[in-house]
Amino acid sequence: LSSLPIAVRIAAAVIAPMIGFAVFASINAIDSQRDAARVQLVSEIVDFTHYSADVMYELQRERGRTAGYFGSGRSAQTLQALETQRAATDVAVAEFSRALTSGETDGFGEAFLDSLAVIRADLDGLAAHRQAVTSGSVSAGEATSAYTHIVEDILKGYAEETHLAEGTGLIEEMIALLNLYEATEMAGRERAVGARAFNLTEMERDAHIRLLSLQESQNTF
Repeated sequence: LSSLPIAVRIAAAVIAPMIGFAVFASINAIDSQRDAARVQLVSEIVDFTHYSADVMYELQRERGRTAGYFGSGRSAQTLQALETQRAATDVAVAEFSRALTSGETDGFGEAFLDSLAVIRADLDGLAAHRQAVTSGSVSAGEATSAYTHIVEDILKGYAEETHLAEGTGLIEEMIALLNLYEATEMAGRERAVGARAFNLTEMERDAHIRLLSLQESQNTF
């Protein structure tokens, strides 16, 4: 190097670290862009999730009304209340279906899209289940367990979302929200068991134990 002109040596001393800095900055920029894209995706998924959350909420209410319908001996009054709730559920399901087919789910990932397909299939069978409930061709337990099954599938779908949030700094908040959803589901099941139990002349032992168990699960979540 001593044989090179001083200007060349100075240029080499300056350019080498500048090249290293440029490479480091480029790598950092690419990583930041990747993280930003992931955060954006998670944000879009969370925005979409409120549709399925609304469906879950209305299904929980319909389950409670269904339990009350059977607990009352399938009275006309409780059937009217159940029909009103079914209409509210249908509105939420229609909004969910619109969002599902509008292209807003692009880039959600195969596992999450698979979970949405399961939920869609569950909801497609809701009309037939309602007919069975109204006619009394299913037991009270079968009538309410169908709603519980759909809600569980919705919660599984939300759990898939938390995997997509890894590395975004949002996973703790998403897990917290999942726990809150689980707690509200335990409360919904408690309402369903209670709606049937309190329409009977006396509290059944199994129903009492079930209520206490659901309350404990609710507190845990």
